[in-house]
Amino acid sequence: MKRYNHKIFLVFLFTILITCCFFRSMFAQTSKEKTEYSDSRAVNPMCESEQLEQVIQQYKDAGLYEFLDEICHILLAREKYRRVKHFLMHSRTRWFREHRERRWPPPVPVSEDMKKLLGEIRAYLQKAIEGFGIKKNGVVKIPEKLIGQLIQADGLLSVIERGGNIEGSGYGYDVDMVDQRMGLALKYSLIWAREGFK
Repeated sequence: MKRYNHKIFLVFLFTILITCCFFRSMFAQTSKEKTEYSDSRAVNPMCESEQLEQVIQQYKDAGLYEFLDEICHILLAREKYRRVKHFLMHSRTRWFREHRERRWPPPVPVSEDMKKLLGEIRAYLQKAIEGFGIKKNGVVKIPEKLIGQLIQADGLLSVIERGGNIEGSGYGYDVDMVDQRMGLALKYSLIWAREGFK
């Protein structure tokens, strides 16, 4: 009888050991999957500056993991633009006021360096537009309002890059609206995420 009980006890211990090994293996696999999931959605290296990394955290918290590259492109575009925004506003308003007596003022002189910078900003926006236009995992509806803001910002930048004139250029309206459009696009991305990407 004692030998029989001893065998039952050994079988019981063996069962517990097998169960523990099974759950340990499952836990390790789950942890690996989580790590891989996180790594596959790593932030664009260009957004790893301390300042942008803090800003982009709110978009992570909102669940925009599939669109971190697009968010990064908008943030980079806006950061670059804000470096030259006041210069553009001052130079353009001054030019149009100097030529306010002419119905069709000549194009504003734009340096090659400025054209190159504005071209880089537009490239960032165009990448974001393309990315948000793709129906990725979890997306129910493409964010048309968000994309619309980026398209408008890109269009305004195109006019500024050519030294062109639109209504309100003499008051810096066009220059300021580029910044506002990018800001609204970022705001709409958070709203879109909160509403379940609908």
